Amino acid sequence: MFENALAESKALTNSLRVVGSLMMMTGIATILNPLVVATDIIPCLGESVEVAIGIVSFVLGGFLSLFVIGIAWAANRPVFLGVGVAGATVIGYFIYVGVQKKRQRSREMKLNQEDQLDQILP
Repeated sequence: MFENALAESKALTNSLRVVGSLMMMTGIATILNPLVVATDIIPCLGESVEVAIGIVSFVLGGFLSLFVIGIAWAANRPVFLGVGVAGATVIGYFIYVGVQKKRQRSREMKLNQEDQLDQILP
Protein backbone atom coordinates (compact mmCIF):
# COMPACT_ATOMS: atom_id res chain seq x y z
CA MET A 1 0.00 0.00 0.00
CA PHE A 2 2.82 2.44 0.90
CA GLU A 3 4.81 1.51 -2.19
CA ASN A 4 1.75 2.13 -4.36
CA ALA A 5 1.17 5.55 -2.76
CA LEU A 6 4.86 6.43 -3.22
CA ALA A 7 4.74 5.42 -6.90
CA GLU A 8 1.58 7.49 -7.44
CA SER A 9 3.19 10.46 -5.71
CA LYS A 10 6.28 10.24 -7.93
CA ALA A 11 4.14 9.96 -11.06
CA LEU A 12 2.05 12.96 -10.03
CA THR A 13 5.17 14.99 -9.22
CA ASN A 14 6.79 14.24 -12.56
CA SER A 15 3.54 14.96 -14.42
CA LEU A 16 3.24 18.33 -12.70
CA ARG A 17 6.87 19.10 -13.54
CA VAL A 18 6.26 18.42 -17.23
CA VAL A 19 3.02 20.42 -17.27
CA GLY A 20 4.69 23.31 -15.45
CA SER A 21 7.59 23.30 -17.91
CA LEU A 22 5.22 23.34 -20.87
CA MET A 23 3.24 26.17 -19.32
CA MET A 24 6.40 28.18 -18.74
CA MET A 25 7.50 27.65 -22.35
CA THR A 26 4.05 28.63 -23.60
CA GLY A 27 4.02 31.73 -21.41
CA ILE A 28 7.41 32.89 -22.69
CA ALA A 29 6.32 32.28 -26.28
CA THR A 30 3.11 34.25 -25.63
CA ILE A 31 5.04 37.16 -24.14
CA LEU A 32 7.35 37.26 -27.17
CA ASN A 33 4.53 36.80 -29.71
CA PRO A 34 4.12 40.55 -30.44
CA LEU A 35 7.55 40.40 -32.09
CA VAL A 36 6.15 37.90 -34.59
CA VAL A 37 3.19 40.17 -35.32
CA ALA A 38 5.46 43.18 -35.73
CA THR A 39 7.81 41.38 -38.12
CA ASP A 40 5.02 39.65 -40.03
CA ILE A 41 4.94 42.58 -42.44
CA ILE A 42 7.91 40.97 -44.22
CA PRO A 43 6.81 37.34 -44.83
CA CYS A 44 10.21 35.66 -44.60
CA LEU A 45 11.26 37.67 -41.55
CA GLY A 46 8.05 36.91 -39.65
CA GLU A 47 8.47 33.16 -40.07
CA SER A 48 12.13 33.32 -39.05
CA VAL A 49 11.29 35.32 -35.93
CA GLU A 50 8.54 32.84 -35.09
CA VAL A 51 10.99 29.92 -35.28
CA ALA A 52 13.57 31.86 -33.24
CA ILE A 53 10.97 32.67 -30.59
CA GLY A 54 10.02 29.00 -30.43
CA ILE A 55 13.62 28.01 -29.87
CA VAL A 56 14.21 30.77 -27.32
CA SER A 57 11.04 29.93 -25.40
CA PHE A 58 11.95 26.22 -25.38
CA VAL A 59 15.49 26.82 -24.11
CA LEU A 60 14.61 29.60 -21.65
CA GLY A 61 11.50 27.82 -20.37
CA GLY A 62 13.41 24.58 -19.93
CA PHE A 63 16.23 26.31 -18.08
CA LEU A 64 13.90 28.25 -15.80
CA SER A 65 11.83 25.14 -15.11
CA LEU A 66 14.92 23.16 -14.15
CA PHE A 67 16.04 26.08 -11.97
CA VAL A 68 12.72 26.19 -10.12
CA ILE A 69 12.62 22.40 -9.78
CA GLY A 70 16.18 22.48 -8.41
CA ILE A 71 15.33 25.15 -5.84
CA ALA A 72 12.30 23.17 -4.67
CA TRP A 73 14.35 19.97 -4.55
CA ALA A 74 17.13 21.65 -2.53
CA ALA A 75 14.62 23.23 -0.15
CA ASN A 76 13.23 19.78 0.64
CA ARG A 77 16.68 18.21 1.01
CA PRO A 78 18.95 20.69 2.83
CA VAL A 79 21.64 18.08 3.54
CA PHE A 80 22.17 17.49 -0.18
CA LEU A 81 22.22 21.24 -0.69
CA GLY A 82 24.96 21.61 1.92
CA VAL A 83 27.02 18.83 0.37
CA GLY A 84 26.55 20.36 -3.08
CA VAL A 85 27.59 23.82 -1.92
CA ALA A 86 30.62 22.37 -0.14
CA GLY A 87 31.58 20.43 -3.27
CA ALA A 88 31.15 23.48 -5.47
CA THR A 89 33.28 25.50 -3.05
CA VAL A 90 36.09 22.93 -3.15
CA ILE A 91 35.97 22.76 -6.96
CA GLY A 92 35.95 26.56 -7.15
CA TYR A 93 38.96 26.75 -4.85
CA PHE A 94 40.94 24.30 -7.00
CA ILE A 95 40.03 26.23 -10.13
CA TYR A 96 41.11 29.49 -8.49
CA VAL A 97 44.43 28.00 -7.37
CA GLY A 98 45.03 26.56 -10.84
CA VAL A 99 44.35 29.90 -12.53
CA GLN A 100 46.68 31.68 -10.11
CA LYS A 101 49.46 29.16 -10.81
CA LYS A 102 48.95 29.56 -14.54
CA ARG A 103 49.15 33.37 -14.24
CA GLN A 104 52.31 33.08 -12.17
CA ARG A 105 53.91 30.77 -14.76
CA SER A 106 53.00 33.12 -17.59
CA ARG A 107 54.50 36.07 -15.67
CA GLU A 108 57.70 34.10 -15.11
CA MET A 109 57.85 33.13 -18.78
CA LYS A 110 57.30 36.75 -19.82
CA LEU A 111 60.08 37.92 -17.48
CA ASN A 112 62.40 35.21 -18.83
CA GLN A 113 61.65 36.28 -22.40
CA GLU A 114 62.32 39.92 -21.53
CA ASP A 115 65.63 38.94 -19.87
CA GLN A 116 66.63 36.96 -22.95
CA LEU A 117 65.77 39.90 -25.20
CA ASP A 118 67.77 42.25 -22.97
CA GLN A 119 70.79 39.94 -23.29
CA ILE A 120 70.47 39.77 -27.07
CA LEU A 121 69.78 43.44 -27.68
CA PRO A 122 72.27 45.98 -26.36
